[in-house]
Amino acid sequence: MQILVLGCGGIGSELIKLLITQKEYKITLLDYDEIEISNLNRQFMYLKKDIGKNKAEVLCSNLNNRKNKKYKYINTDVLKLKEEDIKHFDIIISCLDNIVARMHINFLIKKCVKNIFFIDSGIENMKIHVKVVKKGFSCLYCIKEMYNTQVNLSFCTIKNIEKNLSKYSRHQIILSLIIQFKEKAKDNLSYSTNNLPGDLTKDLSNNLPKDLSNNLPKDLSNKISIDSNNRNISNFIESVKLKFNKLALSNNLKPTNSFEIIGIERDIIPNVCYINSIAASLIFKEIKSIKSNKEYDYIFYNSEYKIYTQKFLLSKSDSCILCNED
Repeated sequence: MQILVLGCGGIGSELIKLLITQKEYKITLLDYDEIEISNLNRQFMYLKKDIGKNKAEVLCSNLNNRKNKKYKYINTDVLKLKEEDIKHFDIIISCLDNIVARMHINFLIKKCVKNIFFIDSGIENMKIHVKVVKKGFSCLYCIKEMYNTQVNLSFCTIKNIEKNLSKYSRHQIILSLIIQFKEKAKDNLSYSTNNLPGDLTKDLSNNLPKDLSNNLPKDLSNKISIDSNNRNISNFIESVKLKFNKLALSNNLKPTNSFEIIGIERDIIPNVCYINSIAASLIFKEIKSIKSNKEYDYIFYNSEYKIYTQKFLLSKSDSCILCNED
């Protein structure tokens, strides 16, 4: 059985540990991301020496060194995949943290002549979902509202959001600053202390608390560790951080950091360590029984207050252009 695992991060790396126990599975890994130091505390297939390397390549290399088997990997963006790239797989598993990429794979699978089983998974804090898509069942387009976690802001709102912060969430405020700085910088995301909006750096040392001002970079051209390979991006992140932290000081908000800004800019959904193992186990169970007739196609796990699991059969949407072509 040919299996494609999309995403070798938190869920993906845990799932691989289960899949390699099955001799009949021929596994291909796909991930476009590089290993960062922030991955190491919850993605145990990577080491410090792997930082900066492609996740799929490192994971595949580690597996090939330990197992008498040849695993394959693909180092490319999910959004660049075409129908011919996936048509030979029997099962495709999404361990992605990006909504657009999920929908792209859903589209390719539904348009493919071959009946490919698709399993989508996701984590948010202590909650997990696992969605099975196969012939006759609803697809991700049918339930797209459940994935609509992105915040849409008009440009008028973005320009005025700083004037009335109490109306908006922390996520919206940081997102608005990200969009503003991108708009000002256009394609060159490079800022220095001389061209920050509103002479932001003039009075930072006087207005910010000592513990915060001491941690601010003296020169915005300094690279930050979380994205040290791209100087322009580093400057951009520092610019957003300085602007928000000035607003935070006068509006009783907790200061932000580079990790939070990158998470919002990339639309990364946060999670905790052990929850990845639980998600991988739920996916693995569905893979083992993928061809059996079930009365559900959606699993929801929640351990926020108490542990419980629910299973649903989600209806197809009458407005889904993909399912209506089946």
